[in-house]
Amino acid sequence: MSCAPVKPVLSFDMQNSTEDHGEKNKRDQFTKILVISLILTVIFHVLPANGFYGLAFFVFVLSLSYGITYIARLERPMKNKWAYWFLAPVVISSVANLLYAGSVVRGLSLLIVFVSLVFYAYWACNAPIGFSDLVTFWPFKLFKDTIWPFGSLGRALSRFKHDHRLGSVFLGLFIALPFVLLFFVVFVSADVVFANYFKHIFNDAQFGEYIFKLIRDFVVLIFFFASGATMLLRQSKDRVHEPQDAVVNPFAQTVYVTFLSSLNILFFVFVIFQLAYFFGGQDYVLSQGLTYADYARHGFFELLLASGMVLAIVSAIYYLSGLKLRLTRFFTLALIDQTGIIIVSALHRLFIYVMVYGLSVQRWWAAFCIILIAVVLLMVFVAGLKQYVYHLTAKVIFIAVLLVSSSALLVNSEALVARYNIDRFLSGQTNVFDPDYLNRLSEDAIPEIAPLVQTPWPTADFAEHSVVWELQREYYYKLLLSKKEAVNEKIRKNWRTLSLSHIRASAAMDSLKD
Repeated sequence: MSCAPVKPVLSFDMQNSTEDHGEKNKRDQFTKILVISLILTVIFHVLPANGFYGLAFFVFVLSLSYGITYIARLERPMKNKWAYWFLAPVVISSVANLLYAGSVVRGLSLLIVFVSLVFYAYWACNAPIGFSDLVTFWPFKLFKDTIWPFGSLGRALSRFKHDHRLGSVFLGLFIALPFVLLFFVVFVSADVVFANYFKHIFNDAQFGEYIFKLIRDFVVLIFFFASGATMLLRQSKDRVHEPQDAVVNPFAQTVYVTFLSSLNILFFVFVIFQLAYFFGGQDYVLSQGLTYADYARHGFFELLLASGMVLAIVSAIYYLSGLKLRLTRFFTLALIDQTGIIIVSALHRLFIYVMVYGLSVQRWWAAFCIILIAVVLLMVFVAGLKQYVYHLTAKVIFIAVLLVSSSALLVNSEALVARYNIDRFLSGQTNVFDPDYLNRLSEDAIPEIAPLVQTPWPTADFAEHSVVWELQREYYYKLLLSKKEAVNEKIRKNWRTLSLSHIRASAAMDSLKD
């Protein structure tokens, strides 16, 4: 007699056991994502939903960053270690939002954090790939998964259809619901204070808002879960990213050279006028029937726009051609050279305008923008000269811009602006002073502004302004006193949106005498 072989049966059983184990493991992972989504939704409801800045912003962003990192390590240890670079601008921007209350800091930090977390979430959960081997930093799927991650919901929820534990949870909730309502009615009848509390919550004025928040939080929960499920499913897909060199045909080469040479001719003529302005100075401008300040004021922002357009054009040419052909590379680098002269001219105009009319937050950030453009163009110039591949240059510049921009938020620009204008005024360097503008600044500038109302204003050098300035000082003093209580009230009631600027402003105004 011969015995039936048992090896295939055992192999089949082991295969089924392995599949069941893998299915259970995947289901447990989705369960963890659901729990993380619930926690993040609760944090969102308690903190940033009532004001997306200050302490609430800081805590929520750090929680979200941790949640993304946790999900990125569910399937396997994170292989793309370079993705951690995106967390640096996230942390820096969150700290800046916690430190300062200015609108520019709040807006830019939100934008930088959003962009950085999108890239971090995508690449931290992608197939392992070296930073230098990555061809495209921003594939279409990155934006698609960010805006609409709900395509993964079906696959994620299908993991639970045979899960008896989840069915038991829903059955328990279904059975408990009528008893919860019954006991709620009993408790309302038994305790007047309890009843009045819930009557206050569910009155007509607040019921609509309550329903809105419930729906909003539910949508946020689904979005978090869908995004987490998309990240987890992305880890199990292998993608091949092969570096590709730009291919330029002769027709495209002719188009690029013609286009770039035309721009270079125009820029060369304009640069000649800029050199005449540099060497001729104020006398040259006055001979044209213009004041020096008006000439500066009407030129800076136009030159800033022109510099930004050149950056976009050069980036596009670099992407399409790789700057491999000599003529294309020559005219591209020549355009960058001439743009450098234009940027120097723009900064000189801004300097003149600030010397005459003072510094403002807008002028501060405009100067930062054009300097940032200059630095990026310089990096492109070096990369083109060295003939680095576009995809590597673009990735390095992108991360550098995020890091530099987030670091710039750590500078208290409003306090710097206030200090600059106040020092120039009190030292008698100028009689152009606008206390109303200082009053429009946020709490960031108050520690610099508060001592101004208790400091004697100059009268010897500008005697004709002394009476008006004294009235302005008294008026400004009253404004600060009214602001004092508003800031203290904000600290007491709106702790979620609290920044350290509010505390510093309160301490500075406490020194004012009523």
